[in-house]
Amino acid sequence: MERLYAGAGELAISVGWLAHDSGRLTDARSHYAEALATARVTGDPALEAHAFCNTAFLARDAGRPREAVRAAQAAQRAARRLASPRLLSLIALREAGGRAWLADRGGCERALLRAQALFGRGPCDDDPEWMTFFGEAELEGLEAQCWSALGDWGRAAEHARRAVSLQKPHFTRNIALFTTELASDLVADGEPEAAAAAADRALGLLNQVTSSRIRRMLEDTARLLRPHGRNASVADFLARYQQAARESPV
Repeated sequence: MERLYAGAGELAISVGWLAHDSGRLTDARSHYAEALATARVTGDPALEAHAFCNTAFLARDAGRPREAVRAAQAAQRAARRLASPRLLSLIALREAGGRAWLADRGGCERALLRAQALFGRGPCDDDPEWMTFFGEAELEGLEAQCWSALGDWGRAAEHARRAVSLQKPHFTRNIALFTTELASDLVADGEPEAAAAAADRALGLLNQVTSSRIRRMLEDTARLLRPHGRNASVADFLARYQQAARESPV
């Protein structure tokens, strides 16, 4: 029976993530709450940690950074009952993201250092199965998001580049995500030509990716690049982007 409840809870989280990635944040919140309720009824710390971890991510994306920090801290309390440094590392990154959006640079840096130290302990048999995506590339990408939120665009771009270069080829969605983030960081850092090149690479991956979130991010980057349209590289990207949007709305 416990395995049945755990499976139902993990299914709710999976459905919640699909809603989150497609921009249906209220639906995602409901599914994560369902998983959390299941975890608490059954006393399942692994499911509870997963539900709170995703809730922290959702809260950050929804513009509720204080809730993101609280959810990450709750996830940490549940995860301490497990034996997975990698899980604690990911949760620390969720906390760092919330603190970055609160402009709490010191708290963010402390959470990042904790995440790096925990990640450095390596994988183990107790790592949850759903964490297969969490490798060095994801670590770099999530750190890039923190520096971006803090307005340190140069450092954000540095980590985003590493995330792209370290990502395994079969994780096409994550390559598109980190490449789009790199483009956004570069344009904010005053490098429109490099940003256009990165955005163009991300655009080329969109036909392999079904993520409304990434498409909205690329749309925002294109909007930020328009004032630089006199640059030939930027103009070429914007023309390709507009053509792609006409053929299949981005």
